[in-house]
Amino acid sequence: MNINFGFSPCPNDTFMFWAWVHEHLSTSLTLVPHLHDIQKLNRIALQNADLELTKVSIATYLEPQVQERYRLLSAGAALGRGCGPLVVSKKPWSSQKPTPMRLAIPGPNTTAFRLAQMALAPWVSEWVELRYDKILEAVEAEEVEAGVIIHESRFAYQEMGLLCAFDLGDWWERETGLPLPLGVMVARKDLEPEVVAEVERNLEAGIRLAQDTIARAKEEERSESLWRYLRDNAIELDDHTIRSHIELYVNDYSLDLGTQGRAALAEFAIRSRQVTQPF
Repeated sequence: MNINFGFSPCPNDTFMFWAWVHEHLSTSLTLVPHLHDIQKLNRIALQNADLELTKVSIATYLEPQVQERYRLLSAGAALGRGCGPLVVSKKPWSSQKPTPMRLAIPGPNTTAFRLAQMALAPWVSEWVELRYDKILEAVEAEEVEAGVIIHESRFAYQEMGLLCAFDLGDWWERETGLPLPLGVMVARKDLEPEVVAEVERNLEAGIRLAQDTIARAKEEERSESLWRYLRDNAIELDDHTIRSHIELYVNDYSLDLGTQGRAALAEFAIRSRQVTQPF
């Protein structure tokens, strides 16, 4: 059985799903990968649900039409501590209340945007949607006063002479005491229960195999295959950056959301309903 599977080209996703994509798992399910930036994946889930299995931002998962079509899976999520989106600028903010600004965001359906709404809405004069990998350039060129960065960009902004003006993940953790939910894996509800169960097993097994491969390099050919897949899709090609990205975003919550992970999702849902400023 073929499964259309949507995920991002970022190292945490390509790392977690490499084993299944490259048929290193014992399974009857064959993945047909669709690699898109997270905002495009969000829009697909919101508009037509063409993908049976997909990564979406937690902010998108909470939308009624997505919950109607998709079920939440326990494995494959991006959730943790010290891994939240950063707001970067060319100049330091003089206080916790910056002057009204044009703030670049990686899409209106992203968790990064929803967090920025929660924490910074009173000080934003205009939300400017850009693809996530274009935000640093826009800030550097002063096309916007600041930008919310995600994925590999958090490892590259300092090289461009930019500053972290506000840490949205740190804000969330101080406010809630919970890990920050960023993205979750969902499966379309028309999939048979036994298929969903096999998907869950494959997601966990694939993550564990990738972790073992990168940590121990037991099989040179397999290790080379993994690193080639990571490099072919990453925007930042430096191996240290790729490894840092994986270490930050792939953790125990990726294997199983668990009680605390689900509590974080519930808290995010509550706070999302309190957001009043539209895009």
